Amino acid sequence: MATGQAPGNPIPAMRTYPPVEHPVVVIGPQYLAQYPVDLAVNSDFKVSDINGTLMFQVKSKLLSLRRRFLKDAAGNTLVNLRHMIRTMHGRWEAFRGESEEQSDLIFTAKKSKLFQFKTELDVFLGNNKGEVPDFKVKEGNSESSCSILLGDSNTMLAQVHGRHTLAIIPNIDYAFIMALVVVILDAINAKDAISSKWVLGTFHLLLRIRFNLLPLTTTIVVASVATMSVILFIVVVSHVKKQLPNLFNARSKSGLRREVHISGSGEARECPAVVMFGF
Repeated sequence: MATGQAPGNPIPAMRTYPPVEHPVVVIGPQYLAQYPVDLAVNSDFKVSDINGTLMFQVKSKLLSLRRRFLKDAAGNTLVNLRHMIRTMHGRWEAFRGESEEQSDLIFTAKKSKLFQFKTELDVFLGNNKGEVPDFKVKEGNSESSCSILLGDSNTMLAQVHGRHTLAIIPNIDYAFIMALVVVILDAINAKDAISSKWVLGTFHLLLRIRFNLLPLTTTIVVASVATMSVILFIVVVSHVKKQLPNLFNARSKSGLRREVHISGSGEARECPAVVMFGF
């Protein structure tokens, strides 16, 4: 039995949900309610009901980002959660109280798939040695919202909305649901962090490519312009060379002048043409 007692029943939720066929007890029967329960998680990771009554609080171990402790309102540790970062699927292990003994293992949770766009977790109770999970967590269409389902069925036990509110159906251990939410939020935050790093990394890569290719692009443009200029010059020179004989002939004809000399006898005589160039 986990240390700690429920600080009184939470206020019933405004919405109604059909109860499950059999109550789900994981942490303890004191955390069962015969009616739907809504819980809110604030920025300090304190959990309260819709009346603002403190129900749980989540603490981290000093200098450790991989340990979480779910405590009741009085500060008693109900569950300690350990993130096994060196596993392929990023597994979480949840133990009763402060224990880390395998005999006190409550559940393990891991990603359903190694690569996934939406958060999906398989949850196995401590005595489950099989491959079929006891519970599943599936992220919904809206970001940061997900459902907690019973086994591989579509029977919903609870829903998380926007990382801050929980809706739990009747006869479900809401302390267990809260422990799962710690894992869920960590998984979603880790996915967001990876997405942000990927976006930033891609942006930086594009910037590097942009600036690294800039000199190359400039060189290619300059070389292309120079090549076209040379080709154009060669074409013009070739054309001019072809036209030079015609030009010379035309100028020769236009520069032909007749000179008349008067002989001593007074006879006018035509002299041979003298080519006069206007250069």
